Amino acid sequence: MEKTRISLEIAPEDYEIKTMENILGKCIDGKIIINPNIVMYSRDIIDYIVLHELTHAASCNMNHQTEVVKTGFDTYPGEDSNRGLTEGFTEVIANTGQPALNDYESEWFIEESLVNLLIPLVGDKTMIRSFFGNKGTKDMEASLETIGYDNKKSCDLFRLIETNYKTRRSMERSNMLANVQNTLLDYLEAKLKKTEETREVQRLINLFEQFLLTEEKLSLNG
Repeated sequence: MEKTRISLEIAPEDYEIKTMENILGKCIDGKIIINPNIVMYSRDIIDYIVLHELTHAASCNMNHQTEVVKTGFDTYPGEDSNRGLTEGFTEVIANTGQPALNDYESEWFIEESLVNLLIPLVGDKTMIRSFFGNKGTKDMEASLETIGYDNKKSCDLFRLIETNYKTRRSMERSNMLANVQNTLLDYLEAKLKKTEETREVQRLINLFEQFLLTEEKLSLNG
């Protein structure tokens, strides 16, 4: 962790080194826990995993009176959570800081891809404020409504993203993922109709071509 503090110029003050099964790192109530087996990986992967957990810690706010913890788009305890969005945007940030790790397969690559499709629709500033401010999805819903469709469709989209996350290891995933991407494509089509600048139209199309998940991409990522 001290080497990571030097290389990234940031590191958590409150962390623990603890052996865990099938987990290299996690963040609980703002405290980062790192598996000592992480040393088996390259320096870049270690920095990437620590950066992922740092992002969770940076978005964590605890109300000590109610003992309610908000992390990204999640609230514990409570029903108002969207772990799919939280892990997806956490991956976006981690990969921005430590990109192109070809020898490491992220557990959250699907959630990350969906968030990368969502960002050009709602705006990166809205996404950032919602995540680090623990504001939930309300501001993003409002951004989507300016593109087209009603609040029900935007609420349904975020519910689909969370349901897709919860079912990601079941046979239902392919159908749920298709529903999420089809809804995002609906918003893209509506946004393109309102976009007059040719360069911006092409930028949006290129982003969706880059991040839209195809059967080929899914098979390559297991």
